[in-house]
Amino acid sequence: MQEHIFAPEEYYHIYNRGVEKRPIFFDNEDRWRFLTILFMFQWKNFITSPGKFIPIVQHSMLDKSVFEKDIFKKVFINRCVELVCFCLMPNHFHLILKELDEGGISLLMQRIGNSYTKYFNAKYERNGHLFGSRFQSVHIDKNEYLTHLSAYIHLTNPHELSEWRGKEIQYPWSSLQDF
Repeated sequence: MQEHIFAPEEYYHIYNRGVEKRPIFFDNEDRWRFLTILFMFQWKNFITSPGKFIPIVQHSMLDKSVFEKDIFKKVFINRCVELVCFCLMPNHFHLILKELDEGGISLLMQRIGNSYTKYFNAKYERNGHLFGSRFQSVHIDKNEYLTHLSAYIHLTNPHELSEWRGKEIQYPWSSLQDF
């Protein structure tokens, strides 16, 4: 299998989907869990029991002052990647990440893959692989491509969902509203 090679200070489109294109998010609890580990696992230090941070991350969507809490300051100051944007779809996700420390993206994706799969398998009383393969990555080598990709991630993906067509800007499971 191809080894992912990431360079510090470079941007990458990271994506993955469920095995056999099956859903990886069934409800908001699943999405909040994924977003929490996505945020918290940017930190170089390992976090145990990420579930306890879900209410804080949920609250942060309504009140940005929650980012003044010490735990968030620690994550921002000591992170190994920078999350630029995201979109969660029922059976896949898209991220744009900036590698800050060598090995940061690989570490983050390993943590997410392990943690979310364990959570998902326990919750839905299943076992085995959740994702169809290792995560995929594409180097973003031009600013124009970064701009195009951000629009694609934020607008094209929610547009695929009939209930969000024409309301993509309101889709709650992407970072578009933060832009």
